[in-house]
Formats: sequence, C-alpha cells, structure tokens
Amino acid sequence: MSLGWAVDERRDPPLPFAEETVLFGRRVGAQQAAGYVRLALALCERLDGRIDSAFALIDDACARFHVLDDRYGEAYALSQRGHALRWVGRYEPADRCLQASEALRRDLRDKRALAMALGGRALTSASAGMADKARTLGRDSLAMMEESGDIAGVSVSTVNLAVAELLLANLPAALTWLDRALTVFPIPGGHRSLGWLHFIRAHVLRQLGDMDRSNKSAAAAQTVFAQLGERRGLIAVQRICKEGAPSLPA
Repeated sequence: MSLGWAVDERRDPPLPFAEETVLFGRRVGAQQAAGYVRLALALCERLDGRIDSAFALIDDACARFHVLDDRYGEAYALSQRGHALRWVGRYEPADRCLQASEALRRDLRDKRALAMALGGRALTSASAGMADKARTLGRDSLAMMEESGDIAGVSVSTVNLAVAELLLANLPAALTWLDRALTVFPIPGGHRSLGWLHFIRAHVLRQLGDMDRSNKSAAAAQTVFAQLGERRGLIAVQRICKEGAPSLPA
C-alpha cells in the first residue's frame, strides 16, 4: 500500500488530488519494495515543501526499477515524477512523464493504473488551462474505471473531474461531478477522501451562493475530519465557514 491522495494546502481553498492507487496488488522483492518506499517518502517530502529532496527520491526509485526491468514500478515512478512536476507548475514535462507512464501501463494492459495516468494528465491539463484536453482525458479515465467495475477508481476519477473543473473555474460543472462522486460512497478505507470531498463541495456551494447546503457539507466534512483527527482538514473547514457565514457549532 502507498499514499494515493495529496492535498495542496498552498491553494485557497486547499485542493485534494487523487494521484495514484493506494493498493498495488502485487508481490515484490526487497529492491522493488525499497523503490516503492522511496516514492512514498518523496510524496511526503513534496507535501512538506522539500521538492528537491522529493525529486532525488523519485529519480533514485526510477533508476532502481529500470535496472530491475520492473515496468510496473517504473510506470509508477514516472507517474510520481509527473505529479511532482505539476506541483511546481512545470506542466509540459509533467505531461511527458505521465504520457510515458501511460504508454508503459498500456503495454502492460493494467487498466486501473492506465486510468490513473490519464487522470493525472487531466489534472495537469486543467492546471495549464487546457480545458478540452482535461475533460477528454478525465472522462476517458472515468470510463475505464466504470468499465472495470472499480468503485474506488470511479470515485477518484470523478473527484478529479470535479477538481479539474474547479481549476478551470467552472463551478456548476464541479458541483455536478462532486454530487456524482458522493453517490458511490461508502468506500472501505475512503474516509479521508470523503472528508475532503464534502469540504470541496461546501466551498463550491458557498461560491454559488447556496449557504444552506454549503453549511451542511461543511458539517459533514467536520464530522469526518474530527473522527479521523485530521487537524488540517478541520482548520480548512473552519476557515471557509468564517467567510460570510456563522461558524460551525463546536
């Protein structure tokens, strides 16, 4: 297992990105495991703002997988490099890395991982303001998850379509995708993602002027974050609730 969700707290509001699968479903040796651990550490370093360290760990892992001729691992490492490049606003090289990951995963016929690569490219395109490309890639990712019957995958692809619309400043479309994402819950182990889903929905509704439904979504997010002890999520909820509306009850 590994980290799959990354919350960009540099943004206002913080935005959650479903970057990769959390469950690889494969048995690996020690050297491969070392590569996966480095990639998990790289994401932690990125979230803490140590981007140079993150890239060094990603490059190390990618080299390990390449030497071992582990194309599954190499595809994952390329995906992580793509997301890290998107994180720092380098959208063209980010897309190239994700395209390379996509190509490997297509050859391996790993549909779930391929859908994640397409979703990553959708987020990168949306970040770069390329609306048509972002929507096409995002919908391709979702269609692939739906075809395979992967409920968790449907959730992450749908949330990413919502985030893409947020990046493209299309709030009504973002709300449509967020509402659709909520229909697939509960997902075992998806509590944290559910909290951020409610949080983003609360923000979108607030921007659209629907304060009643926004407060209800904020309360749902607060409940999830409180149960998990997700302090950063709780802080984010309280912040948006102070923007022209009464605070949530303690």
